[in-house]
Amino acid sequence: MFSTMVSFFNVVYFVQVIGVISLVLTLGSLNVKVAECRVASGPGNIEYPAINCRKHSAVLTDFGGVGDGKTSNTKAFQSAISKLSQYASDGGSQLVVPPGKWLTGPFNLTSHFTLFLHKDAVLLASQDESEWTQIPVLPSYGRGNDAPDRRSISLIFGTNLTDVVITGQNGTIDGQGSYWWDKLHKNELKVTRPVLIEIMYSDQIQISHLTLVNSPNWFVHPIYSSNIIIQWLTILAPVKSPNTDGIDPDSCTNVRIEDCYIVSGDDCIAVKSGLDEYGIKVGKPTQHLIIRRLKCRVASGPGNIEYPAINCRKHSAVLTDFGGVGDGKTSNTKAFQSAISKLSQYASDGGSQLVVPPGKWLTGPFNLTSHFTLFLHKDAVLLASQVESEWPQLPVLPSYGRGRDAPGGRFSSLIFGTNLTDVVITGQNGTIDGQGSYWWDKFHKNQLTLTRPYMIEIMYSDQIQISNLTLVNSPSWFVHPIYSSNIIIQGLTILAPVDSPNTDGIDPDSCTNTRIEDCFIVSGDDCISAKSGWDEYGIKFGRPTQDVIAKNVTYSAKLEGISNDPFTGICVSNVTIQVSEQKKKLQWNCTNVAGVASNVTPVSCPLLPEKGKFDCPFPNDKLPIENVQLKTCSSV
Repeated sequence: MFSTMVSFFNVVYFVQVIGVISLVLTLGSLNVKVAECRVASGPGNIEYPAINCRKHSAVLTDFGGVGDGKTSNTKAFQSAISKLSQYASDGGSQLVVPPGKWLTGPFNLTSHFTLFLHKDAVLLASQDESEWTQIPVLPSYGRGNDAPDRRSISLIFGTNLTDVVITGQNGTIDGQGSYWWDKLHKNELKVTRPVLIEIMYSDQIQISHLTLVNSPNWFVHPIYSSNIIIQWLTILAPVKSPNTDGIDPDSCTNVRIEDCYIVSGDDCIAVKSGLDEYGIKVGKPTQHLIIRRLKCRVASGPGNIEYPAINCRKHSAVLTDFGGVGDGKTSNTKAFQSAISKLSQYASDGGSQLVVPPGKWLTGPFNLTSHFTLFLHKDAVLLASQVESEWPQLPVLPSYGRGRDAPGGRFSSLIFGTNLTDVVITGQNGTIDGQGSYWWDKFHKNQLTLTRPYMIEIMYSDQIQISNLTLVNSPSWFVHPIYSSNIIIQGLTILAPVDSPNTDGIDPDSCTNTRIEDCFIVSGDDCISAKSGWDEYGIKFGRPTQDVIAKNVTYSAKLEGISNDPFTGICVSNVTIQVSEQKKKLQWNCTNVAGVASNVTPVSCPLLPEKGKFDCPFPNDKLPIENVQLKTCSSV
């Protein structure tokens, strides 16, 4: 990671998957006013915004340029810019690239100069390596990224300049990087690959309103420079293109990046200050940045999938990177465990996500980590192992005092976590199949010596999201957050046979601030059961479940007491249950209970009659969990 001596204000490294970024820093030195400039184009003029307009103008064809996609225009660009440089002290100049495909090798810019690309202009970088001049390595890097010694000059290059604009009508610069990527993969590089645009030791730079594609290496690299505006760029790199960073301000001061869309094979934006000890020696930090209205994705797989989450992640991996095999037969327990162990190192560096791709992934239990997302593709199916030796044994829960199926301990849940912060389990409605019949059969035959595993259990944790999944055939309860807080459970489809034992859907247990919404549950037992432990053990533990919100409900409540010994003293007040359009006719089903209700919608059952306006001792203000806003993240 290129992170030496970075000194800036609240700017985040943008590596791997990024959502929509909105970060504004008010810095007086960056409140640059742009002028409306003009380019002569056929019968009329094209206006464009720029930091400065130019007094003199020329077109590439004035210098022998040929836009047929085959003829080299390297000399045309070099001649044009050399000629126009004489006007640097006389109002500056602009070079217009008209419609056409303009094959070219590298060329150097000049001061007080604008390079303008017509909307139908395409610059094609030459793949003739002899056209690419070799230059020394950067002093703050000490060596090349691809090879130890020299590097190829950038396609568009400038050093020691003032007042430079590279802009257009969204014209295209195509780095034709496949030639260089192939050489990298074959270890045939003797010098570091070129960057698409690099400006060094310069001041007052604008790069805007262009489409940049297929860079051999990084796309935009201002270095040792100041007062830089980068805006309205569309940057596109194909899947797995190596090191195709989007925008890398490097040892720069006063940088404004805004309104860009980036799909990159590597970092979208990486704020750099050289490499390791070389950057420290040069001692020029990057500082004073504005980054706003930016959409960034990393190209990974055939496309990107956006999904809502409490937090997006900086690092991403796929299960197959760790030896996963999705044939429905091979055990992937070690693959999951290895992947999460590896990704846990990023908990303090923007977090990580593990993507489960299409396939049937047989696995035993695995433990999650903090600042982590488990994402299931729509065609991914996790199959719980029926090999009992793969299931670790855990102590009984302190608020339960003993096992529910047997007096001793219990099996670990399939997906388990304890003492975590910021955990997301989500997908495109991918499936987790607990293959519970093995366990149900043992339960019915009284062959269990330990309590059956749950499907998902998170303990002693904070900030949990479980969403957009199909969960089927859990050995016991499906979703069991316990001793935890700030939990969002939404968009789950939970299915179990009617006669499957104890297959509760969602059981928040001794939890605070829980939001459950938009779920469909068919269960062999309770759909949702808010718990606080068991009998005297729960009372002794003394941690109630509180502050629960349920939305888009089809069936409000079922209250069942004990025949001839009803539950009494029940009080329900100030409750509004948001029922869906597909609501059931009977909303409250009550037997063997007694109590009162006040201000309840839908109206409660006759055994809990309305008794005027009063408050039970329950919270009635808006709960913090209602205010959580999900970000838009991206995955394979």
